[in-house]
Amino acid sequence: MARNRALAVATTILTRLCTLAAYGASSLAPSRAGRWVYGADGGDRFVGNPKYAFLHAATERDDVRAIWLSTDGDVVETLREAGYEAYDAGSARGLLHTLLAEYVFVSHGPADVTWWATGGADVVQLWHGVPIKTVGDHLDREWSLVGRFFFRLTGSNWAYHVTTGEAVGPVVQEAYRQPEESVLPVGYPRNDVLRGEVEDADLGVDDAVLRRVRDLGRDHPVAFYMPTWREWSDDVDHGGVPLDDAVDFRALDESFAARDAYLIVKLHPRERLAVDLDELEHVVELPADTDPYPLLEHVDALVTDYSSIYVDFLVTDDPVVFYPYDLPSYRDHPGFEFDYGEVTPGPTPTDFAAFQGALLEAIDGTDEYAADRARVRDRFVDHPDGSAAARLARRLLDEPPTSTTENQHRPAT
Repeated sequence: MARNRALAVATTILTRLCTLAAYGASSLAPSRAGRWVYGADGGDRFVGNPKYAFLHAATERDDVRAIWLSTDGDVVETLREAGYEAYDAGSARGLLHTLLAEYVFVSHGPADVTWWATGGADVVQLWHGVPIKTVGDHLDREWSLVGRFFFRLTGSNWAYHVTTGEAVGPVVQEAYRQPEESVLPVGYPRNDVLRGEVEDADLGVDDAVLRRVRDLGRDHPVAFYMPTWREWSDDVDHGGVPLDDAVDFRALDESFAARDAYLIVKLHPRERLAVDLDELEHVVELPADTDPYPLLEHVDALVTDYSSIYVDFLVTDDPVVFYPYDLPSYRDHPGFEFDYGEVTPGPTPTDFAAFQGALLEAIDGTDEYAADRARVRDRFVDHPDGSAAARLARRLLDEPPTSTTENQHRPAT
């Protein structure tokens, strides 16, 4: 057994040395101005900030060749059928475009494309959420020395990190050891769809899902629930509470039915429930891999706990209800970058009865948090104008701002 373990370690080290050599060699490839490569979420999906940055560049910029890379053949085929340029990330063409890219845009890290081929490009980290929860170095300190080294190489070797505003900059700089000039507070491209039309924003969203949410939103009050996945939910040492124990979905179904309203639920792909939501009539579960952003314009309220999607949703000025049922343990692990009570502009009940009451009040139109929402939005979102993707492209192309206020940001608080 010890011999097998030693062989496995040796194989891992050899593999990493080979990929390191390939990464070093990729830095010698001549980058081509205007060749921009995009990938997201480990290469699996067409989602997130890269999706909306890609759509803008592909449809609005004649001076940019926008290329989407994915490990999912269905994603590649869908984009090609819609007239976009897309390739398998590991194919010869995918690797060639990565090697020659001027910029590589990602939502998590260079592994969203093929990381070892990104050595000659400037990686633009578009990220996947405002860091309300603790982010960054607390993760890699738990790893081995080799693991930390590879995290630095594959998880934080970007030239730019995009944020929603100046207030987020210091967190990013400290967590990922980024210089101030690398942080771009131009806004999240995915929020553009919450403020106006984005061409082909529906790509990657199942047509039946989209039609159903649109129809429900047109004819009924609708709340959208996106609970955070707790990777330690089965770990009693972390005080984990399974979602089933915190939320009585059958009771919610009954109370929503009484109002002819609907609760749309989108769980994390790794979340598993004991109750089958398909058995309920007024609680509708979406596929876990659905892009929620084209759907949010059709809902009346957002429900979450710690997911920073609520910061994005603030640009709609619709109510937000929070249900932090395990707040004490969550403060311990993973913790927060900001005071939770100060940055949650809505009711924050911690038991189900109070949560149900607050949610039904929001559905019924009771709203006492408009001023708080504006305060938090102004703190975290410098440009709630629906032009983040355009602003990012202009910044990378060194074009002047379109208004005198575009480069003026609120002070960090």
